[in-house]
Amino acid sequence: MELKMTKMSLDSFNNLLSSVNENLMKQDTVMRDCIGVEEKLAITLRYLGTGCSFRSLHFEYLIGRATAADLVKDTCEVLWDTLNPEFMKPKAREDWICTSEKFGARANFPHCVGAIDGKHVRIT
Repeated sequence: MELKMTKMSLDSFNNLLSSVNENLMKQDTVMRDCIGVEEKLAITLRYLGTGCSFRSLHFEYLIGRATAADLVKDTCEVLWDTLNPEFMKPKAREDWICTSEKFGARANFPHCVGAIDGKHVRIT
């Protein structure tokens, strides 16, 4: 089964959820119940996977626009802090040199170590 709105499988979603569950969990108060960890992650993945607006999330998930914006920001910070050490290990000097040589050979861009296409990524 695939979660179409998050662009990932249910197993991947559950695996990611178990990684960030403790850091995303908030406590209910007398005034209101907190937004569940599953919903926070689903909203964030929906935003990141589709590029929809916070206004759209506001209507789809019945939360405020400011709440959606804060929720996505906080969840992205938790995702980064949790996944960064495992998936974004610092590169050694030799790795950067190898990447630069590949860019020079394949794309004729000497001394380049990375590129991004702004067409598919929202750059702020």
